[in-house]
Amino acid sequence: MPTTVDWDPWNEALSLVNVVADREIVEAAHALDEQLWRLHIMVRRGLTPEENWLDLQARVTAARADLILTARRRLSIAGDSLPRLSGRPAPDDPIWPPSHPGQR
Repeated sequence: MPTTVDWDPWNEALSLVNVVADREIVEAAHALDEQLWRLHIMVRRGLTPEENWLDLQARVTAARADLILTARRRLSIAGDSLPRLSGRPAPDDPIWPPSHPGQR
């Protein structure tokens, strides 16, 4: 299945992280990049019935959270974590229609 994702902004950001960030932040960015690659490849070929969208998306979300928290710990004066990284409602929130991919 073809996709129309423009990866240039992400690749440019990753290149800048590689240039200026310390090893711990770079490794977290690479872990996120790997999860994005994996998810994109699976979506392009089509998900199998055994592949749960929420589980696949959760790996990207976890890697993204790790990158953000690693960067905050390494760069922020406070260095504290955040309780949430976005305002997106939880998958089981009643706001989602029953057919939404966020529903289990």
